[in-house]
Amino acid sequence: MDESADDLIDLLTYVCPFSGKKRVAGLDNGELSMKKLKIEPADQEEVLIYQDYFDRLGPSQQPPSPAITAETTCTLKKLADSFDAETFDWSLTRSHGLFNRCPKEPGSCQQTCGRILSRCKDRVTSFREDIGIRLCVFKLGVTSNPIQRYIDYQKLGFTCMWIIAVSHSIDLIHMLEAALVSEYCKHVGCRNKEGSGGEGALNKKDKAPPPYFMYVTGGRA
Repeated sequence: MDESADDLIDLLTYVCPFSGKKRVAGLDNGELSMKKLKIEPADQEEVLIYQDYFDRLGPSQQPPSPAITAETTCTLKKLADSFDAETFDWSLTRSHGLFNRCPKEPGSCQQTCGRILSRCKDRVTSFREDIGIRLCVFKLGVTSNPIQRYIDYQKLGFTCMWIIAVSHSIDLIHMLEAALVSEYCKHVGCRNKEGSGGEGALNKKDKAPPPYFMYVTGGRA
């Protein structure tokens, strides 16, 4: 294993299948990173050698998080105050780190609960990988106004939010939240408590009208 630094970077570089960004492996555990790179170690010693390389390479090469300024907050606040889920142009929030990752394909609302959950799990995993598994602090939740909720999380230092599901059924969105929390609450960086999900502001008698959104938000530790 006598590759030069440049050769090593080339060896461990891959394109993130979700974002399309060129990334350098190093934030996942060794075996997961090797699967992405299609590297098949001969034995456990080789696994440890690759893990050492991954650790020494450090964080993935990705653009810095969008700056959170008073102007940014003001812009988002205006969008939140006038938010209409049926007509909102989600491209307006991309530069601020808020993305709508809900499926756009026809008939997606008729998918089974199992498929919806599976797709959302893929989105959460992609979100964590995009930030970096070992550095990602994240939280799962539901809301009727993702922009206002994102502003609240920005105050806590979070820099990105993905909307991963939407439904007019509050029961479905709450069960989805509970299922995802159950799946990820023990993962590194998750800020959801075990057994939580479905106990937020949407339970109030004067709750906001649908639709309701499932999201994952977070930032680098």
